[in-house]
Amino acid sequence: MLASEVADLHGCTLASTNSALHRARATPAERRSRAGGLGSPAVGGAQRVLAERYATAFSRYDMEELRLLLHVDATLSLPPYAKWMH
Repeated sequence: MLASEVADLHGCTLASTNSALHRARATPAERRSRAGGLGSPAVGGAQRVLAERYATAFSRYDMEELRLLLHVDATLSLPPYAKWMH
């Protein structure tokens, strides 16, 4: 999508859109430099297994498995479907 299209969609100027895009691109680099250049932390084995189980259950629409994987305080909404899990 072109910056001019984004500006039209949001009803703002092209300069404003380009400025926002510039700031958005700079944010990850700035955060990496503040963290000592380490980037995001490595995902541990248990986290990776849980993420893979979640992705598999989500792609299979396995609500029982998703229910088991989500914490009590998690909320999942699947718009435009009327499915909510809490």
